Amino acid sequence: MTAPRPAALSAQAMGVSTSRIAFTSSRSGARGDIYVMNPDGSGAVRLTDSPFLDGQASWSPDGRRIAFMSERDAIGVEEPQNIYGMNADGSAQTRLTFCSNDFCSLSNPSWSPDGRQIAFEQFPGFIWVMNADGSAATRLTDGSTLERDPSWSPDGRQIAFTGVDGDREIYVMNADGSAPRKLTNNSFRDAAPSWSPDGSKIAFESDRDGNTEIYVMNADGSSQTRLTNNPASDTWPTWSPDGRQIAFASDRDGSSPFENFEIYVMNADGSAQTRLTNNPGFDGEPAWSPAEVSNRSRAPAHLAFTNQPPATVSVNAAISPAVQVTVTDARGDPVPGGAVRLAIGISPSADATLSGTTVARIVNGVATFTDVRIDRVGQGYTLLAEAGPVSGTSAAFAVVDPGTQLASPSR
Repeated sequence: MTAPRPAALSAQAMGVSTSRIAFTSSRSGARGDIYVMNPDGSGAVRLTDSPFLDGQASWSPDGRRIAFMSERDAIGVEEPQNIYGMNADGSAQTRLTFCSNDFCSLSNPSWSPDGRQIAFEQFPGFIWVMNADGSAATRLTDGSTLERDPSWSPDGRQIAFTGVDGDREIYVMNADGSAPRKLTNNSFRDAAPSWSPDGSKIAFESDRDGNTEIYVMNADGSSQTRLTNNPASDTWPTWSPDGRQIAFASDRDGSSPFENFEIYVMNADGSAQTRLTNNPGFDGEPAWSPAEVSNRSRAPAHLAFTNQPPATVSVNAAISPAVQVTVTDARGDPVPGGAVRLAIGISPSADATLSGTTVARIVNGVATFTDVRIDRVGQGYTLLAEAGPVSGTSAAFAVVDPGTQLASPSR
């Protein structure tokens, strides 16, 4: 079957910032391929073409790459699932993992917000992380709760996941696998966590009210609220890059359960639920791209600290007000997506470390670091911010022990 022509190409060619929704579809007659479409459902383009299943797309934070699961490496009756990567236009499809049998199947990739790593799931329930090129795979969980569905927080500090303790619940853990903690606790199935772009909320699916619906909660597990309400299954929530909408899949309009899932979108409060796809095949597993860098003209070219650290900050305390970095392209327009990494630039102490929010997503050209701390006193510190090929250095400041105040550097 010939894939439809991409309706959004002209906008991208002009360098217009846009977002897209990737999804899995069987509309071509295959078991499932990766497609992308515009947020209004138009311009669907097929990216993969395999007789085996390709699915579970996950966007890189700059919108240029997609990680996905594929069964294309089947050998006889063995159909192992592996993680692949490709460019956002479907080119350069590259195998990243190398499972050869059903018992090591790998799935559900999730990019880190700095684009350097990918978390994924190993059957029957372990979470791993690897570099974005597939190297240095490291297991994060011990399988004690059959950990699945990893979802990286926007600040890079936590990973939400589904765990089984008799039933499925939503957990979060530190990005190194430490300190797992349960956010939901009921006798039903809670799964498929998805962070809001600002990291304040997590959408998920649950059958606690009799069938699978979309819910949302605060990132600490409080205020769990149902967003959808119908007799069908609503599943796979994914946030728009501005946090105003949530896409999901539902079989509410299908003649046969599961086979006729379609993609829908709604406001973040559950209102204005609208169907985006309409065909007899399966359309599911939506993944909303960031407000992507649609061509090189939108790549970071300039970086500046717009909220500098104050002249004096307290040791081991969050720098306040929050440090902000502005990132613009070669034309001086705000870069719509990607991430900024923060580090100590100049340090009077060789042992000083920076902790807290050291990676922040770029939203409309601004990255905000809400919780940055330095653990050694001294004068003449600077912060170094990096976004792709560009970097910038903050003004100098002092880190003091409030009980032993140091002189502040002059500005």
